[in-house]
Amino acid sequence: RFRTGYYSHWEIVEEIRLIGPRETYDIEMVDEPANYVANQFITHNSYGFNRAHAAEYAMIAAWEMWLKVYYPIEYMTSILTVGNPDKKAEHIQEARRLGLSLVLPDINESKATDWVADEEGNLLIPFSEIKGIGEMSSNEIVKKRTPARFGRVTMDKAGPYKDVDDLKKRVIKRKVNARVVKLLQAAHCFDDTEASLIVSSIPLC
Repeated sequence: RFRTGYYSHWEIVEEIRLIGPRETYDIEMVDEPANYVANQFITHNSYGFNRAHAAEYAMIAAWEMWLKVYYPIEYMTSILTVGNPDKKAEHIQEARRLGLSLVLPDINESKATDWVADEEGNLLIPFSEIKGIGEMSSNEIVKKRTPARFGRVTMDKAGPYKDVDDLKKRVIKRKVNARVVKLLQAAHCFDDTEASLIVSSIPLC
């Protein structure tokens, strides 16, 4: 190799031999100047993982371990929300290993797409995790549950849903249709609503 100014130029590489105590490669290349680049530095197995990257990954791993030990709830809700969807089953298994419990979606507590924790530290499943319910429907449920504000003035006092009928009155039918409502009921999302609690407290005999 020879240098001209700030640029390096490679002569035609015809042969590489073992010349030192370190393990290298004994290869021969055809006499084409572009081959050394075209083969993506074959002497590095097509990819040389530099130390800067290795150090960064080690730091990230250390941060994650620290968060998992001292803030397991915050860590698991974050990783379940923004982590790799293909690894969600692994994350749920890890959450259970850490002693965290998953609870069914709650129509008045669950978020649209974000995993959160309830007052007891259980992981609350978002609406979008229910099979058949998309992000649009999930956002509509949360939107009509949350009071709309204009500056400091509350424009729409929505509040918690009282029951299924209350939900049907508030949401836009195009976004939350009858099929979605049935899926919410099947997932026991209304079990803790005011109407359900009143009915469950009535003695049957």
